[in-house]
Amino acid sequence: PTPLLFIHAAWHGAWCSDEHFLPYFAQHGYASYALSLRGHGNSPGQERLRWTRIREYVDDVAYVVAQLPAPPVLIGHSMGGFVTQKYLEKYAAAGAILLASIPPTGVLKTTLNIMRHHPIPFLKGRFLDFEPQLRLACFVIKAVTGKAIFRQDRADVTIVVNGCRTGSPDH
Repeated sequence: PTPLLFIHAAWHGAWCSDEHFLPYFAQHGYASYALSLRGHGNSPGQERLRWTRIREYVDDVAYVVAQLPAPPVLIGHSMGGFVTQKYLEKYAAAGAILLASIPPTGVLKTTLNIMRHHPIPFLKGRFLDFEPQLRLACFVIKAVTGKAIFRQDRADVTIVVNGCRTGSPDH
């Protein structure tokens, strides 16, 4: 079958796909891959995450796709869906699945809407003692689920082929 490449949301990493999707699809015969975009998970670049551009994430995806045995189906969640859309503007893929994707126009309007309707929680979320890139995510997750959920203990890339982990490429 066509390989699957999972592209995570902001403030996530390959661990999210490893935890929730890779084993399932591997059990069903798919070579399943996940990467941590630069600055996420254990990938380098955390010190410049604030200045990382979407085109750099597209480059990360292109690098991983070039290592795969065949063009994959890209499965992008939230920001990963946005990266997937931008990737497809320049490159071909076997297919694409967008999960709660950021639209091509971005999320500025949504962020301003949250700020306008929930100013106190928004400001508290922006100025908690978390790493800067986690502040807004913490607020949004708390607003939606009532609790913050973050894990940073997974490898940058997890590869599962037919249920067997095969290692982590250098990216």
